[in-house]
Amino acid sequence: MERIKILIKDNIFKLKGIFQKITDITQRQPAMRGLEQSEQQLRRVMTHMPVAMVAFNDNFDFIVWNRECERITGYTHSDIVANPHAFAILYPDPGYRRQVLDRLKSDTDFRDVEFTLVCKDGRHKIIRWFSIASSYPMPGWKSWAIGIDVTEKKRLGQQLREKSIAAEKAYQAKSDFLANMSHEIRTPISALIGLSQMLQEQSNGILNPRQMECVNNILESSNRLLYLVTGILDFSKIEAGKMEIHTNPFDLKKLMAQITQSMKGMIEDKNINLNVTPAPDIPPKLIADEYRIEQVLRNLLNNAVKFTEKGLITVSVEMPENELLLFKVTDTGVGIPKDKQARLFEKFYQVDATYSKKYAGTGLGLAISKELVELMGGTIGCESEPGKGSTFYFSIVFKAVQEIRKSTPEPVSGNQDVSDHSLNILLAEDDEMNAKVMTYFLKRKGHATTIAHDGRQAMDALEQAHFDIILMDIQMPGMSGIELTRRIRNSASRPDIPIIALTAYTKKWDRDKFIEAGMDDYISKPVDTDTLLKKIYQQLNTNNH
Repeated sequence: MERIKILIKDNIFKLKGIFQKITDITQRQPAMRGLEQSEQQLRRVMTHMPVAMVAFNDNFDFIVWNRECERITGYTHSDIVANPHAFAILYPDPGYRRQVLDRLKSDTDFRDVEFTLVCKDGRHKIIRWFSIASSYPMPGWKSWAIGIDVTEKKRLGQQLREKSIAAEKAYQAKSDFLANMSHEIRTPISALIGLSQMLQEQSNGILNPRQMECVNNILESSNRLLYLVTGILDFSKIEAGKMEIHTNPFDLKKLMAQITQSMKGMIEDKNINLNVTPAPDIPPKLIADEYRIEQVLRNLLNNAVKFTEKGLITVSVEMPENELLLFKVTDTGVGIPKDKQARLFEKFYQVDATYSKKYAGTGLGLAISKELVELMGGTIGCESEPGKGSTFYFSIVFKAVQEIRKSTPEPVSGNQDVSDHSLNILLAEDDEMNAKVMTYFLKRKGHATTIAHDGRQAMDALEQAHFDIILMDIQMPGMSGIELTRRIRNSASRPDIPIIALTAYTKKWDRDKFIEAGMDDYISKPVDTDTLLKKIYQQLNTNNH
């Protein structure tokens, strides 16, 4: 029975009577016992659940502090529950404690909020709290929340960020080192190649056959060293995902003729015939990355010559479908075993130790070629049989040149070509040997050259004499070629003088940087003199029209 008694009093609180209600609650007792059992089960679940759980009353005193809270913080249930100083214990800093309480009181329906509390042992831990205030599972609850200790996750995340920053700094340091080493190595190589070419041109029977052989060997070794340095730099860029493809209009047949002509000396040293057969239906002008196509072709041809002692090397180009070229380099060399072919395009892979000893090489050429071909939208592969030779093939995607308008104006008929005149050229070059080589080649073409070894000398020379064009080294002491170019473009005298960059640092992807600084064109070291003269005449003809 449930008994309810109500006292009835008058206005001076004198007892007038008693109202009593007696209710039979026999049928309600099972439901009440069930509710009590459910509450007990819920409390057990909350106590033992694997996440932190807290609840607050209307005064924001803790009324729930489960075992996971105890494990995380070290504070027991009795330390926190009904303790008016609990928040001061967990958040000893007054300012921060105020922020926590303000957030709790102003927005009891918060989700995914993080607070840093202080544990019993003094350690700081970050807890991510989730609260649902729209329903309260127990009587007397103002708000409740479940929490997850994310301290370790945050620590690992911070470590990952720090390692990522450190890795980026390490990569940048490596890139800077390789760029500097590239300059330091390519600059003397440029001088070696230039001096060797000078000896070749000046021999005219003065050198005996043995001496000419030495000169040719110096030139060949210099070119091999240059090829190796370029390969290492490209490999570094590929590793870092920094390699880029830059398309431009070019004549494929002319490019192939230049490649085969440059390899003539290597082929003549062996009993090898070279046959180049581009398909007649290939457009005369293509839009693709000329430099990278040349790089892949040279690598495959170098390998073909290296592994072929006698016989035939054939280079063919087909167009199996629109805007797709298929290159094939076939040789009658040593061939490659079937079980070795699958790994040919892996980094540093050699077919076996005897190959690396007999034929030399780093094992990077084919790996770099594979990356470049795939960046150009194609594939690369090999078919080979030991003792019979190999065929290496690759495809690239291209566009027809007529889709792009020519950016360089053609010389207007009736105007005189500047190549007929002697030019006065300012050469800004800090390397004495390279300056001498450049001066020699330009003098042979009838042009006068003034050398400036740094930016200040170049500015002084411009004020004292009239020059037709400037050949500008990028790295010079005191003032870089880029900075010097900007000063010239902003000066009152000759701000429009043509400037061609000479760089040992880079390839075509730095063109934008040079053009942005105000340069008109650029050429990479070691400088090909025919290409340089062509660029000089092109710039001066353009400026004259």
